[in-house]
Amino acid sequence: MRKLVEFDAWYHDEYRVQGFCIMTNEEYGDMMNTFAEVRKLMEADSYPYIELYFGTNECFEIESVDELFDYMEVTDISEQQAETLAYFFGKEYGYWPLPALESWLHDRIIERDME
Repeated sequence: MRKLVEFDAWYHDEYRVQGFCIMTNEEYGDMMNTFAEVRKLMEADSYPYIELYFGTNECFEIESVDELFDYMEVTDISEQQAETLAYFFGKEYGYWPLPALESWLHDRIIERDME
């Protein structure tokens, strides 16, 4: 069993930004752990929002991990469905916010540790 995690959000009501990632249960658990780390950091250091860049000057300003998760839909899919999607689109397609979230978290940890 795999997870199809879809992202769908509007950028300033101008255009829709979408994408998906096919994940194993372990990868999904890792993503949820990243969400927990971001939540903990935001609460401890009072960050008002998360910046998730998807272009040179374009980014989503997400106020919480819960808000980010509201833009996602998780569906259990079979191995065969995962293989078919990956064959046509790759494991990730469109905008997938997890790398930007991990980068934001990494940068905030470095900033905190440098203080």
